[in-house]
Amino acid sequence: MSEETSIELVNSIATNQLGSVARDLGEVALDAALKEGVFRDIPVLNTIVALYQAGVEIRQQIFIKKVLNFLLELSNTPFEKRQKFVEEIEKNPKQKREFGETLILLLDRADSLQKPSILGRLLKHHILGNISYEDVTRLSFIIDRVYITDLNYLLNFMDGIQDNPNIAASLQSVGLLSFTGMDGGTFDDPFSGGVVYKLNDYGKTLLQYGLDSSA
Repeated sequence: MSEETSIELVNSIATNQLGSVARDLGEVALDAALKEGVFRDIPVLNTIVALYQAGVEIRQQIFIKKVLNFLLELSNTPFEKRQKFVEEIEKNPKQKREFGETLILLLDRADSLQKPSILGRLLKHHILGNISYEDVTRLSFIIDRVYITDLNYLLNFMDGIQDNPNIAASLQSVGLLSFTGMDGGTFDDPFSGGVVYKLNDYGKTLLQYGLDSSA
């Protein structure tokens, strides 16, 4: 993707009526939307479509869906706050370009259509002042490294010995769970013991602001 695309993605965050436009596009058959040119109302999608000259490819369609899922989560944020966020980041053109490039990279590499939605929720809560930019950045790269099923394991996570120690070990290795010791179990059940894990601060932040679609 070009530098222009990354900048357009940041600009699209401050698009007025983002929610209605993105939802309308989501209800239109993708191939029909491409032919009719209705993506022009969201700058980054218009640019992405223009980059592909050899017909509609599956990868292009999937990438557009990823961007739409990301923007739809942001659409729940008041326009004024999104506009202020973009205005602040525009004060440093280098930061804006790097921020946009990072978003493009993460969205392109996302191995699930659910991950862009999670990224969108995290950025939404940063714009709302609930989480720091540093936490959004760190969690975004953690999400990039984790299998989506493992992330969803957090939805029903309870501190203690886990019924799936392999997933727990994976989540601990990326920084979402903390190792708190070993439990020897009971004498009459040799399989009752194991590694004890707890949800750490990054895990709690991701669970509250990224995985909870109602937040």
